[in-house]
Amino acid sequence: MRWLDLVGGALALSLCVACGGSEFSSSDGAAAGAGGNGGAAGGSSSAGGAGGSGVGGSGGSAGTFPGGNGGGAGASSGGSAGAADCTASGCDAGEYCDADSGRCTSCGNTSKGLRFGPPTRVDGPSVAGVDDRFPRLAADKTLWWSRGDGNGIPNVVSVTPPYTGAATPFRSDASGYIPRGIKAESLEFDAAWDQFENGGRKVYGRTGSSTFALGALNQVVGASETKDFSVAVSENRVWWMTDRVIPGQAEGLHLVTGSPGFAFIIDHVPLVLPDGCHASGPDLAPWTTPQGELLLFAAQEARPNCAAANSGPRDLYWTSLESDGQQAGMARRIAISEAQLDDTDPSLSQDLCTLYFARQEDGGASAHDLWQATRR
Repeated sequence: MRWLDLVGGALALSLCVACGGSEFSSSDGAAAGAGGNGGAAGGSSSAGGAGGSGVGGSGGSAGTFPGGNGGGAGASSGGSAGAADCTASGCDAGEYCDADSGRCTSCGNTSKGLRFGPPTRVDGPSVAGVDDRFPRLAADKTLWWSRGDGNGIPNVVSVTPPYTGAATPFRSDASGYIPRGIKAESLEFDAAWDQFENGGRKVYGRTGSSTFALGALNQVVGASETKDFSVAVSENRVWWMTDRVIPGQAEGLHLVTGSPGFAFIIDHVPLVLPDGCHASGPDLAPWTTPQGELLLFAAQEARPNCAAANSGPRDLYWTSLESDGQQAGMARRIAISEAQLDDTDPSLSQDLCTLYFARQEDGGASAHDLWQATRR
């Protein structure tokens, strides 16, 4: 079903909260020369040290920090140049080692879908006992995410390369910052996020230093406690969560999409999971690739008879999209998700090589930390 929204007015905000940060490195590991040592990529995140070759070469260690492919270990003393199967260190930037073919493949090639290696915690930005959510990496390598203040209030913060300084606060009472914009008739911004206000949630955008409510996405009628949040952006379309009334659907929170134009038309986006059930949950935390061909999201773990769930552990999924923003086929579960672990807020790096997400362990007793996994 379809309905129309009109562009609303602008509202400037400027709220700031101090947040701590810690080291988060993303440099390349060194490659080993013939007869030398494999480069140790400790503290690195792009390509780690490449395998050393020649007699007497000792093995290097793999890179473990976020931002790209971890390095493979160098050849052992007296060994040959690298392992028989390709490793991430043997691939160029923007490529991954395909586990099936053993060949370097462009991360931009998603024809085989999305598959990732074992996930690792992003220890730099994550702080023990603090809820860290919605990791999003900008084109300039700035990492944006939402950090809790210990009292249930999220704050948008960021850290820039080389990721050694304290996190910079951007907005308090805010979440889901997406460092990507859109420029089209009836909708234009450089970045977007959602703001908690008056018991509800509203989507805001920024252009340069100016911030404003995105009237095309927010509900105009009704009480101020309406909810519009968790926006995802492609080059010509947006998706977000809303509690607006959707004809033919039960009351609650739903995923919708809209494409800017003379009239901003909003469509409901139902998502079907691999078991044939519809995705449910209070926040599907959508994220799309820049061209809008893939959607990543989180949904409550499957329940018998497709029972709706608004709480409990979530799994990560990806699905293909049609040009109108609707799902193509069924979603596929991202295999790194484990039972009883709450995985949510998925996104990919700009080169589509690295998955970022938030994970809560210990059955919900602990806070969410930021995690990553590389393509394979």
